[in-house]
Amino acid sequence: MIYQYIKANPKVAEYLGIATQRLQFPDGNYMLWKFDLLPLGGNNDETIRMIGGVGMDSNQCRNEQRGVTVTPMPEALDERFKIERNGGDTDALTPSEGETATGGEETEQENEETVSEEGDDHE
Repeated sequence: MIYQYIKANPKVAEYLGIATQRLQFPDGNYMLWKFDLLPLGGNNDETIRMIGGVGMDSNQCRNEQRGVTVTPMPEALDERFKIERNGGDTDALTPSEGETATGGEETEQENEETVSEEGDDHE
């Protein structure tokens, strides 16, 4: 399935060199656009599993931005993108583990504009 947006952990955004160019969700993960995954094999279920990401439509993404929902992240299959928790175990970032965004200076209005403006313009 092709997704409009992909929620990915910080290692993925850093690896792709787009961490400063993409919105960071309140839980510390990033919103990627569907074409951001081309260098890793494309926007498909296999690539999303490889990075430990979650595909989202615009409504899911908007709710994630607002903090209405927090979608849990699966563990990445590719070692490059696995997240280490305290104690050395690898697992997904979750807000219950204290992971928060550090640079989230955008207002809710700007977040809403992000989804609505980025929606279909990047196809």
